[in-house]
Amino acid sequence: MNFLLEKDAATDFFLTQVVSHHDRAAVEQFVATAQQRQLSLTGVFGEFFYRSASIDTLEFLARFLPVPAAHLTAEFEAGLTAVQICVRSVAMLRQLGVKNIYVSNLPVSTAAPTLKAILF
Repeated sequence: MNFLLEKDAATDFFLTQVVSHHDRAAVEQFVATAQQRQLSLTGVFGEFFYRSASIDTLEFLARFLPVPAAHLTAEFEAGLTAVQICVRSVAMLRQLGVKNIYVSNLPVSTAAPTLKAILF
């Protein structure tokens, strides 16, 4: 937050790391702090489209970004689809007042309809 509020910061917006509905407390804290400290920069929050609960894939991804593997596995095992899981994260961000969201890892061949399904 201090970095984003620096007077000499030469930026028009910021991107967050990938977050999910499993990170709600941390995202709530960040958003509240941004409001309290009157951060005026536009934020774009990241969401990752987890296609499956493949342990090999989740372990590989964890080398690059935080992966809530146990939670994702439980959601897939409960019958949720990849779209439904992503929708939960997007909905959480919207509930917290986040307006700008990017979704990573959409399947190339069906990116547009998949994104449409996520954003309802």
